[in-house]
Amino acid sequence: MRLPHWTNVSLRWKLVLGSALIEVVMLSVLIVSNVRLIETSLQEQVELRIRELSVLLNASIAPSMAQLDYGPIQGVFSESRSKGELVYFALFDKSGKQVAGDGWASGKSLPPVQTNIDIHSSERRFDTRIPIRIGDQNYGQLQFGVSTEFLHLAREKLVRQSLGIAVAEILLSVILLVLLGVWLTHHLHKLEIASVAVGKGDFDVTVEVDGGDEIARVGQAFNRMTLEIKHRLSELGSSEARFRSLTELSADWYWEQDADFRFTSFQGGEAEHRQRMERELIGKTRWDGWGVGVADDLWAQHEAQLEAHLPFREFEYETIPHGKSPVFISASGTPFFDGNGVFAGYRGIGKNITQRKQVEVALVRSERLLRLSSQAAQIGSYVIDLDTLRWESSPLLDAILGIGPQFDRTLAAWQDLIHPDDRGWVGGDFQATVTNGRAFSREYRIVRLANGETRWVTAWGDFEYDGAGQPVLQVGAMQDITERKAAAGRN
Repeated sequence: MRLPHWTNVSLRWKLVLGSALIEVVMLSVLIVSNVRLIETSLQEQVELRIRELSVLLNASIAPSMAQLDYGPIQGVFSESRSKGELVYFALFDKSGKQVAGDGWASGKSLPPVQTNIDIHSSERRFDTRIPIRIGDQNYGQLQFGVSTEFLHLAREKLVRQSLGIAVAEILLSVILLVLLGVWLTHHLHKLEIASVAVGKGDFDVTVEVDGGDEIARVGQAFNRMTLEIKHRLSELGSSEARFRSLTELSADWYWEQDADFRFTSFQGGEAEHRQRMERELIGKTRWDGWGVGVADDLWAQHEAQLEAHLPFREFEYETIPHGKSPVFISASGTPFFDGNGVFAGYRGIGKNITQRKQVEVALVRSERLLRLSSQAAQIGSYVIDLDTLRWESSPLLDAILGIGPQFDRTLAAWQDLIHPDDRGWVGGDFQATVTNGRAFSREYRIVRLANGETRWVTAWGDFEYDGAGQPVLQVGAMQDITERKAAAGRN
């Protein structure tokens, strides 16, 4: 059979054939575009779900990992797999040893970890591996597989629906085909616009499609999908907010460095201080910015940790911000690596410990002044453990008593140093003050062990108590007042 030449075809058939061809092309383009957009949205949904699962699994497993209790972890695995979303689990400790798992044959090599979800892949599973940690403490790694079966089924269903619509459209009359094409183009265009908006992150967009036909159902499904994505993002945002809250409770700010140890970002903390750090430290290393005051040996040790890509905690250093007073900082960090295991930098937390350092310096100065004052006044100090009746003394007290480091510091030995005429009443007064738990002050004579010389002393002290209010320690001081007593006697 010989087909008529195109020039001999009537205008009506030209319109019919042209409209059919245009409709086929248009439907093909729209269907392909729609499928791609839906594929992208579905992939984003899966990626969001995987990130959410990673956060939830880490929160469920990390406490048990920290306590080396793997029993509850196995229960978490079994319960999670029973829902059908997760295919298998494999849990490894910090040394790389597998300590728990479910859904994968023992001894069988695990599949390689994937970086992207491929909707066209025949392997309907996504394999990923995450670190198990609490804060900056790493306890191991978890590899698990997430089923992407629903992703493929949704795509196949979308393709089948689109082909059905195309076939139905081609079989209709020219008028119905044109009208339906206009109608279909109009609604698919709205779906396309909405899909593009979703692709750009606008999940508040909705597709307004009335009726109960396939296009309306696709629009309704699209609207449900965007609502679900928005809900998942909200949950993920809440998880991130909780993480930020925990970080803010444990530190003043969060920081990140690249593989060359240059600062790349600061988050949290006082706005003015954070902005100054961003302005003056981004792109610089810790030792380049603000001038770091650290002893050479400590600095060499810290540099060795960084070069070995090891975590570090409570590294303290002094900095002098431009135009500001010295600031003391305590930093803790942990290395992170890319998907190929290549070192990518450090992330960690920082705390401003200037106030604490100032208090420490003030305490050291106060202790030094107290020590100098005691030495100037020739006052010795002691502590008696009322449970063991043994005592400790300062060097000044040892000099007053004439004893050396090897002296047996028992209560009986102390009493032997008291002058025989005073020994009885001093011992009785000691027992009375212990019983009553009251502060005391007494003057009596001692016989120095070193040379047998009799000296007058004044002793005073008080008690420390346990939770039940019973005295457990006697804390006191003693001063040699022999010259003062002699001067008083002469007068």
